[in-house]
Amino acid sequence: MNHSNDLFLSYAREDAAFALRLAKDLRAAGVSIWIDQLDIPTGARWDRAVQHALEKCVRFLIILSPDSVASENVQDELALALDENKIIVPVLHRECKTPLRLRRPRRNRDPSRNRFAQLKRNRSHAPRPPFRRLFIKQRKRLWRGQSLRCLLQLLQRWLW
Repeated sequence: MNHSNDLFLSYAREDAAFALRLAKDLRAAGVSIWIDQLDIPTGARWDRAVQHALEKCVRFLIILSPDSVASENVQDELALALDENKIIVPVLHRECKTPLRLRRPRRNRDPSRNRFAQLKRNRSHAPRPPFRRLFIKQRKRLWRGQSLRCLLQLLQRWLW
């Protein structure tokens, strides 16, 4: 998982503490993750730094919450990530409606990057539960122990 600018982390300001803790825990586990709180140099323009990081990343991790669904910045970042055919990794932090852009099927996407299709082709004949979307639920605590291990395992299995 040592790719340059592998994950871009998008979140609402109200979820900043959770986002920062998640980013630090993922970095400690060896994931290359970009988050504005740690990676925008002092004096740099926020919008330019975000756009540059989004263009360079491979995957887009969006923290879903009622605040992020309502955030114009998060929705702009999601739109750019979808336009750039980034792999979207939604993490459900607090119950909310799934943004429309995440519910729409993605057309004109490079089939070589379609991890779901790869999973279907490579799966064993053993019965498995259906895979719809990668949503990791986390409630009332910061990423610790099992939650972080679960996210890392899913990232390794489905995205790398």
